[in-house]
Amino acid sequence: MAPNAFTVALERFISNIEHEEDKKSQFYKEVLVHLHDKTIGKTLAEESNRSAAQLQMFIQQLESKQRQSSKTLKVTDRLRPLVSGLSQYTASCDVIVQAAPSAAVLLYGGARVVLQLAEKFFSCFDTIISMLERIGDLLQCYQGWSNAYKDSFEFQERLVKTYKNIIYFWLEASKFYNKKPYKTFFKGFLKPLDAEWQKCRQALEDDARAVQMLAQVTEAKMSRQQETEKAERQQSKAEIAKRKEIVEWIRGCEDEDSLDVREDIEDLIEKRHKDTCNWIFRHPDMEDWLNAKDSRAIWYTAGPGAGKTVMSSAVTRHIQSVQDSEGKPYKTAVFLCSFNDISRRKAITVFRSLALQLLRPKDRIPDKVHELFEDDLDNNRSRLSDDRLRTATEVVGSLLKTHARIHVIIDGLDECENKEKLLEALSRLFRILSTKTYNTIKFFFTSRDEPDIRYMMRENGVKEITASEKALMQDVRAYLAPRMHCDKCTEHWLLKSEGNFMWMSLMLPIIMGEITTCEGEIGEKIDEFPKGLTGCYARSLSRLSRQPESSQELARKIFTMVVGAVQPLRLSELRHAIAATKALVDYTPQWLPKADVIERLCCNLIVFDRRGKGHDVDPYLKVAHKSIQDFFQEDPDTLELTDNKVRKYFVLASEANLMLGQSSLSYLRYLRYNQPRDVDTILDDDNHSFLKHAATFWHRYLSAAPHSKDLHDQVVDFARSEAFWTCIAVQSRVAPHLFGWYMKTKSGGFKLITTGLKEERDEDSVNFSIPLPEWLDFEQYGQAGARVVEALHSFVSEWHAVLNSQPFNGDQCTMGHEWTKYMQGKAAWESDRVKCFILSQEEGSSKTSPLSYVGINVDSGNLVGTVLEYEESTGRYLTRKLPISAASPYAPSSWTAEPATPFLATHSTNSFILTKLSDLENEYWLIESQRLCVQHHRVRPGLGIETFTPPEKINGKWHLLHGDPDEMNDELDSDQDIAAFHYAEDRPVTADNVSTQESGYGSIDHDSEIESEPEEDDDREPVSNYATLIIRNGQKPAWRLWKSAIPKLEAPYAFHPTEPLAAWSPSAHECFIWNVASGKEEHLILPEPADIEFSSVFAARKEFHFSESGDSIHYLLCAASETEHGIRYSISLSSFLFPSALNAESVFERTHPTANVTYECTGSVQHPLVITLWASDCVYIVLPRLSCKPKIIRMCLTANPDPTSSPMAARVQTLREPIFFPYSTPYRNPRLNLFPKGLSKESLLLILDAEFSQNQVLRKPPAVYIWNIDSEKDWRAWDKGVDAQTREVMDYECTYAMLRGTFVTGENRFEVPVRSGLDWRRKAFLSCA
Repeated sequence: MAPNAFTVALERFISNIEHEEDKKSQFYKEVLVHLHDKTIGKTLAEESNRSAAQLQMFIQQLESKQRQSSKTLKVTDRLRPLVSGLSQYTASCDVIVQAAPSAAVLLYGGARVVLQLAEKFFSCFDTIISMLERIGDLLQCYQGWSNAYKDSFEFQERLVKTYKNIIYFWLEASKFYNKKPYKTFFKGFLKPLDAEWQKCRQALEDDARAVQMLAQVTEAKMSRQQETEKAERQQSKAEIAKRKEIVEWIRGCEDEDSLDVREDIEDLIEKRHKDTCNWIFRHPDMEDWLNAKDSRAIWYTAGPGAGKTVMSSAVTRHIQSVQDSEGKPYKTAVFLCSFNDISRRKAITVFRSLALQLLRPKDRIPDKVHELFEDDLDNNRSRLSDDRLRTATEVVGSLLKTHARIHVIIDGLDECENKEKLLEALSRLFRILSTKTYNTIKFFFTSRDEPDIRYMMRENGVKEITASEKALMQDVRAYLAPRMHCDKCTEHWLLKSEGNFMWMSLMLPIIMGEITTCEGEIGEKIDEFPKGLTGCYARSLSRLSRQPESSQELARKIFTMVVGAVQPLRLSELRHAIAATKALVDYTPQWLPKADVIERLCCNLIVFDRRGKGHDVDPYLKVAHKSIQDFFQEDPDTLELTDNKVRKYFVLASEANLMLGQSSLSYLRYLRYNQPRDVDTILDDDNHSFLKHAATFWHRYLSAAPHSKDLHDQVVDFARSEAFWTCIAVQSRVAPHLFGWYMKTKSGGFKLITTGLKEERDEDSVNFSIPLPEWLDFEQYGQAGARVVEALHSFVSEWHAVLNSQPFNGDQCTMGHEWTKYMQGKAAWESDRVKCFILSQEEGSSKTSPLSYVGINVDSGNLVGTVLEYEESTGRYLTRKLPISAASPYAPSSWTAEPATPFLATHSTNSFILTKLSDLENEYWLIESQRLCVQHHRVRPGLGIETFTPPEKINGKWHLLHGDPDEMNDELDSDQDIAAFHYAEDRPVTADNVSTQESGYGSIDHDSEIESEPEEDDDREPVSNYATLIIRNGQKPAWRLWKSAIPKLEAPYAFHPTEPLAAWSPSAHECFIWNVASGKEEHLILPEPADIEFSSVFAARKEFHFSESGDSIHYLLCAASETEHGIRYSISLSSFLFPSALNAESVFERTHPTANVTYECTGSVQHPLVITLWASDCVYIVLPRLSCKPKIIRMCLTANPDPTSSPMAARVQTLREPIFFPYSTPYRNPRLNLFPKGLSKESLLLILDAEFSQNQVLRKPPAVYIWNIDSEKDWRAWDKGVDAQTREVMDYECTYAMLRGTFVTGENRFEVPVRSGLDWRRKAFLSCA
């Protein structure tokens, strides 16, 4: 059989390699010379087996050598994928390409020679091993496909391309490693090899993807033709997924019941009486509308109670019964506006519903809709929000054009609460459809005849239809005749009704004698019955005046609460709310009004909705008709009332708010809520029916109600009680928006999110929802209310993210003593798991401001903190000791406030103090971070203050990324004490302000410049400026400026415990060792984790830590990259022997395999990226986000932790139960510490400095949070399936939907009182969609 083209191409490639390669090269000597050996196998398969065995033997020998030289890499295990992958690949070549046996010689021999040469370069040997591992993984794609695709041209082509890519890499790698070792130890020497590796890896990944895609295509071709045709008819998964996303986008956070009116149409059809509504189909204009081939619109107007909604259902059913030329019923899109449905009275809901009805399952979604959807996604809007009415209109307009003929029926335009916006949107829709189209669009509208609606209809050429008196009389006759005894009576009442169905329905019970005792009484009632709907409603109320006084009062409360409620009340809610008006001390079932009594007193004015959300047992109570709602809210003085007793039933908004607010407050203050309890077990308990409504809306009702000193004091007493925190627990579960973060946008609106980053330029735009009456802090009522508001504001600003996203852990949100004295009930609602110690001004001198805990000691088994304070009147810094915990005894600790121990503490916003306790009264350094200025304060006479400023080239504004007492070498002589501060520039980098030279006072000599070039696999230009500030005793400060392609990089210094050395890494594969004494610096190759692609990393932390002896150095890398739904953090821990002598040939020798985990969460990157605590045997790491619910892990520094220490011993562990950090954690110089308490018990401490406002006012004093944990039982092994993603990433739910909660109905606009994050006194009231 003649060789195919690919066999020839492969052989020609091998021949070219043989002739072009330098005959002196190691690759030629070790590989190419053997291509024509007689010992080569006769077939590719035979030679592949022989070469694989030789490679495997070489790998085993290599590992044996490493063990003898104390190198611990397990080469055999790591290279097993390579040998397997090469075998799979050559098997495919043997079947498909029929390549010569020499192909295997080159393939396996090349791998062997690369390993052989790389062995000399231990510093980067681990890197080449990782590369070979990856090659093996990528070659697995050829497994099992050779027979299926042996005739595939593309598959053969890919085999040859893969072969060439691998061989080219063997050649380049062998050339690289063929150099003499001492010539390769210069900065960045790995870059050429890495560049070749990136090209090879990318090519192999492309080949693997192509093979996988080819497999899918080939399998499809091999399947039956019927399945192929079916697959072609079906939409792709991507299209289906996209359609689903668009549907959810249109739906917003709306529920099905609000958008789907089909059930309502069916109910109306059933209610429609035979032979009614038929007149409209004989109306000439209606006939023209139905029969016309072009697009037209009709507007049917009638007064209140004339049956417009029933007419809409009749028109809908009639159109659906007509068939087109193909025998199919005409299509309709219908929406019924409803004043007493919170969602259906919104303009946006009209267009949501129409769009979803128009979006037929099999139809292609218009490009315009795709464009609008993508535009919203680009602007972080995953739902079509209420303020996007214009977009919703365009969506409906685009979808209407996809239908050959469509009938749009919209009923009750006058019942829309934002009618003006609805009319504007409809006018816009008419303009969209005014362009020439080849389809027919018919509109049918109904409403009362109101001027603004009439104007819109006239402007858009909509024809009006009104019912003649004769037509209305005929419909009422058809309704009345079957219920009357004689035609004469029917005609009599027909004339009195004036053609109004609502009047007739209210009159009928009297006519039929249902509420009278004899025929004479019927006549009497009829003569008294007033004309018109207003008279009808007043007459219904007048009948209540004959009831007992208690029934009248109950009816008054029913009408007031039903009409005034923020959202419809269920019957059970109403019963509990009415009972709470009795000022009961606790819940008493005997005071609940009877359900049948309530229904009897409603007089047909209130309907009991037992459909949908309501059910037979517990229906929603709603006003029966919009005209009734209008009637209740009328000023009775403007009406001609014949019975003044009915005035009590009219609803004044302020009185309704007061009644509902006081009822809610009384309910929430019941004794049963005045103690901690499992809120989740009672939320849906019938005995607590009003709890959710009362907790969600009590403050809103009272904010809009008349207030008084007595009411103010009741609210203050409530806020101080334990019952208030029961309310908070309910709110956080059912209405988390009450603890949301409201960011003011540039357009003047507000964006609701769970939490956000604190940035000074935007800080004034941040607002927090504070669910308290807005008048509570009025000065006229004294200071008690203001203190409650301030206390809750402080609490919510710190814990809002936990309250709105982790409501079941609200008991772990602590409140310091400074505020609990104003809200004493909080203490009972705090978990024993966490203790909080927050300094207050009152705990010290009123003339000093506490700044920081600079040390914590164990004194007689108790924790005692050393606090740094600033005395503003004298400008002095003072220290004092305060007890922190008197719980179970602590063992002696290493972190103590020793006099000779340097410390760094916050002085004010963007400034820090650096000194020792022993030097505090004599000298200290003050660092101003924004400008990188330093002041050396020396108190001794004649010395004063010496100010140091950075060179002009270090301009702009800066912010501190890292500065920590642990970075100061307190083991050295006092003259050698040193601290390093790492800064990032606030403004964009330009050519004018980037310098790669060291500069400043003092001397830091280096062998080379500090210019952090783009990382080895990163082709980005350096985009970020960084600066390091060095402060040493006896010398002037020094600054160094450097840059990096990573926009957010933390690169702190690590100081050697016994030598004057510091290590840091400003870029990938580079570690600088700086001799503090001599100023010299050595460059070492830093082995990076092979799976980190720095080109996609936009934030990273590269942190070193020396062992106590200084013999080892540990390297922690945290790299952040973006994902579809959040940020993925890759955390790796590597350990190396630290070179005993530093020179050009020094290398990092790995002591243990790298430990690594990945973790994905939502939110934005902030500094610090992580918080670390290094112990002798492990490192504790707080992963992002550092507030709310951080993930805390413990990574062992050794590969095999002692199995006797814990039955769950693992290299990476995490806490079994989460702990929660306050919001301000990242901004307050956070530190971790661990104190043993005997046996396996220990305390984990989070220490926070004071926080200052922009105008340097102390906002939050220093704080210590303590969690008591078991060092064994409270930790478990890291579980990738459970721990790799946060719940927010896994669920990826709509943030808005999550925050609005489960209780606020549908798309109801919820209102929230908010207060400025900067100043709790500044407040506003937001109405949110």
